[in-house]
Amino acid sequence: MGKTEKKSIYFKLEGAPRIKPQAFSGKDIATIILNLEDSLRAVAKDQNPELDEEFLTISLVEIRHESAGLRFIPSFPQVSAAFIFLASCIEQDSLEKVPNRAIDSLKEIQKVIIHKENCVGSFISGRKKITQLTSNTKLNVKAPAIINGETTLFGEIQRIGGAEPKVVLRLHTGELLSLDVSEEIARSFGNRLYTEVGLRGFATWSYPNNKLLSFKVISLTDFEDTPIDVAIDELKGSIGRYWDEIEDIKGALLIDS
Repeated sequence: MGKTEKKSIYFKLEGAPRIKPQAFSGKDIATIILNLEDSLRAVAKDQNPELDEEFLTISLVEIRHESAGLRFIPSFPQVSAAFIFLASCIEQDSLEKVPNRAIDSLKEIQKVIIHKENCVGSFISGRKKITQLTSNTKLNVKAPAIINGETTLFGEIQRIGGAEPKVVLRLHTGELLSLDVSEEIARSFGNRLYTEVGLRGFATWSYPNNKLLSFKVISLTDFEDTPIDVAIDELKGSIGRYWDEIEDIKGALLIDS
């Protein structure tokens, strides 16, 4: 297998003997290509936030006539990884970590498959078939567990104000959060622009990916460099039931002492 072949990913429409390229309209093929690309873009961006979505693409380089095999070359290795990840999640019937946008795109591809009797869509990487998308494949997202609690977000204030007051906080991870605040709290920020602060408030996370869904600011506190052991004790006090069976919490959180 050549170098180009190794980079290829395939989406193969197959099933009944009559499933050939000519069995699909231009609209069908366009729907598959656009939605496959969009689903991979959504996954790759979710896994690699630093990448520019505009450049996360796949290029159709061949239509094979054994059934209807569509061969693509991804623009980045992360797109190839997204293809394998997405196919594996479908195979394991585990879509919890797949972005909703990617699942919506898969549903559009599934509509094309449903309209062709006995048709399936195979995800193939190199020469390995990972899984098949069929008319019976369940593409439902399980609702994530929700955790609510009071906590403090630490970071640097990047911007304050607006007709409807907001504060933009840059976390230590580099992520920017735009948070609604009351006029009273906005005034309390005073000259704290570009300084490290703590924002006390009520947070909602999704579990187990620990993604912050919302945060309501209650007050501003001074930045404190809290020892990690103290921070973990505070965290256990709020959501300890989720960590009861974990002895090495530092290890679970990938924290370097």
